[in-house]
Amino acid sequence: MAGSSYSLLKYPVNRLLPVIHAAVALGAADAALELFRENIVKRVRMQTRGRVADEPLIQSSFGKAWDLVHVAGLQLQDAIDLTDAIYGPAPTREGNLEDRAVMNMGVSGAGTKAFAAIDLVVQASGASIFRTGDPLERIARDALVMRNHASADFASMSHVAGGVLLGQGLGDYAEPLF
Repeated sequence: MAGSSYSLLKYPVNRLLPVIHAAVALGAADAALELFRENIVKRVRMQTRGRVADEPLIQSSFGKAWDLVHVAGLQLQDAIDLTDAIYGPAPTREGNLEDRAVMNMGVSGAGTKAFAAIDLVVQASGASIFRTGDPLERIARDALVMRNHASADFASMSHVAGGVLLGQGLGDYAEPLF
């Protein structure tokens, strides 16, 4: 495959895999928003017999989740654009350690925001989603697995990238993996 014209093969794997991971997290969050929107309008609060979708806290949870997904998409797109400019098939600039810090913060930040959006809609959905077979429950479970991947570790990445952006270098973080 070394001579392949498939452009994704030209990217370093440590640049490409975190982008894919964040994109999957963002897609899961987007799907969670859609499922929530479809399901919440059908729910009636047993105690009040009112529509759950009419409740201000439910609307606020959805609004916050929507905002997180939107911002995560913008952040991921910025990281993709920078990755493409430096590592893509037709690079337009040389990358440096600060660029990698920005890319790493972009992909891990986008994933973290996507997971937070999923958490908001899951919490606002009620316990009924945890019945076997509910697609939102599956997204919640998959998100729990995805957020444990190193590329989604925003706490660690913000520490390392913050040090780089402050001119303090990588510390003991493995340079080829950054």
